[in-house]
Amino acid sequence: MHGVASEADVDAAMKAGVNYPRGPIEWARGVGVGAVLSVVDNIHEQTLDPRYRASLGLRVASRST
Repeated sequence: MHGVASEADVDAAMKAGVNYPRGPIEWARGVGVGAVLSVVDNIHEQTLDPRYRASLGLRVASRST
């Protein structure tokens, strides 16, 4: 959203940095942005952990799909 990294770089960082099988961009393209937002919102609601608070960019993207 801020142009700090490319989508490919974000996916590569998450795969290498936290051992995700797919990066968040790849995941969203596979299952749909709305589904990702729903999962993240549900995790945040259950845990109240701020790490799972959905970003503004994810919310905006979910409205445009």
